[in-house]
Amino acid sequence: MTTCEMEKRVILTENNEIRIKEYPIQELKKGQVLIQTICNLISAGTELGVQGAYSEYSSSWKENENVVQPPSWVGDITRKIERGLGYSNVGRIIALSDDLEHTETFPYKIGDVVLSSGKHASHVVVSPGSEHLTAVPSGLSAEEASFGVLGSVSIYGIERANLRLGDYVAVVGMGVVGQLALQLARFTGCEGLIAVDLETMRLEVAEKAGATHVVNSNSGDMKKTIRKITGDRGIDTVIEASGASSALPMAIDMARTGGKIILLGTPWSRRIEADFFKLHLKELAVIGCHQPQCPKIETTYFPWTQSSNRQKILRMIHDGRLNVKQLITHRLPYREIKEGYRLLQEKKDKALGVIVLWD
Repeated sequence: MTTCEMEKRVILTENNEIRIKEYPIQELKKGQVLIQTICNLISAGTELGVQGAYSEYSSSWKENENVVQPPSWVGDITRKIERGLGYSNVGRIIALSDDLEHTETFPYKIGDVVLSSGKHASHVVVSPGSEHLTAVPSGLSAEEASFGVLGSVSIYGIERANLRLGDYVAVVGMGVVGQLALQLARFTGCEGLIAVDLETMRLEVAEKAGATHVVNSNSGDMKKTIRKITGDRGIDTVIEASGASSALPMAIDMARTGGKIILLGTPWSRRIEADFFKLHLKELAVIGCHQPQCPKIETTYFPWTQSSNRQKILRMIHDGRLNVKQLITHRLPYREIKEGYRLLQEKKDKALGVIVLWD
């Protein structure tokens, strides 16, 4: 398929500015589909993190300072190249490559509404690999379905956490990923489910979603507060969903001896000062949880995959087990996406889930 149509795309420029630019819609290659976007969900952690890495954090991403090679999507972060943003896209398939159009076993057809990892753009071209394309259940709104990608991040954290009946669980950072992780943790039979954040609005949302306790991390002695909630026991599992540099030392203090810390939020500042003697003394397990590492193929020992997780999240939203409507604070036309980023950066007491709408 060849087209001379133009797509509008949200771009982070070399000067760290948000722009909307037009590009020709690319020709479909073998095994690709063309999607016309209905809406996107801004991923505040990753997208604001990329912008931050272009400015104040950029020096921490220099290759010669890395202990390990960074993932491919941040490997060139100090080159200040023009790049597209976003990876939570819901749209309608409007074209298939010739090989897919004539394959009877291909599960999608023109007109289907799908969730993909497409960027913030009016049109996206994706390969229909299991982790890149998921059918949106009939009757589920595009806005709700746009939470499927971040939901798959949250559910991977819950799977890695291996929560147990009667546990005390704390989720630190009540952004979208943290909110969904908290809602998912409810189904594991936790004795206590504690939401921790700096913003009252986000804690109020978490309380409505089923948190047994909400704690503002700026109010008083956190260690004492947690001890009171847990009967002097401490937290069995701390799910760190903020990525903030101050969160790991706090999580170490909150966790009980023999407890776990799940690093679900991306630590953009990379270098964090923590008391490792305390971590050693309490025999804590610290588990990194980076969703792109979630397997694409099911195994006996880890039966969850990127594909099944996205399907599961969409089903749970569709049947009402997950409430994402209460996470939506703003709906903005794509022309105003820059305002969406500003709100998430500067108005965290008012902004949470920001939906970008396309004509």
